[in-house]
Amino acid sequence: DVNASTFYFTNLTAQNGSLNQNLWGNLEVYIRGWAQACDTVYVVTGAMIKTKENQNVDYVEDNNGNKVAVPKIYYKVLLKYKASQTENGGYSAIGFWYENRAYTAAYPTAADAKSVKDMETLTGFDFFHNLPDNTEEAVEASCKPGDWGLN
Repeated sequence: DVNASTFYFTNLTAQNGSLNQNLWGNLEVYIRGWAQACDTVYVVTGAMIKTKENQNVDYVEDNNGNKVAVPKIYYKVLLKYKASQTENGGYSAIGFWYENRAYTAAYPTAADAKSVKDMETLTGFDFFHNLPDNTEEAVEASCKPGDWGLN
């Protein structure tokens, strides 16, 4: 089972419970729906223990008294392909960047969406570099939350 392959301690982080059970959890529900509505979805999920603005690492203790780093940020970057879509060769991308804290909103909105180019600036990573250069540039610069059903 593919899902079972994610249940490892190496795949755990100290995420704010409210974030996990609401905004982040509902984003993951949305992603499952988006995956069913297109041909392919690539999802990159990550956590950052430091940001450009804050280089300090915060820690909590686990049940054994070991120090565990607490991420400051959680992010997702998605690339979908839909053969029936003609713009950008059928590709569309979107990113989400959340501080590790409680939010009043329970569901992601268009205001939460970021372009992949913005996500690359925030993370320092080069996402989806295997796309043809002209497609990569267009897809990564664009942020169209409406294409993802976000208002």
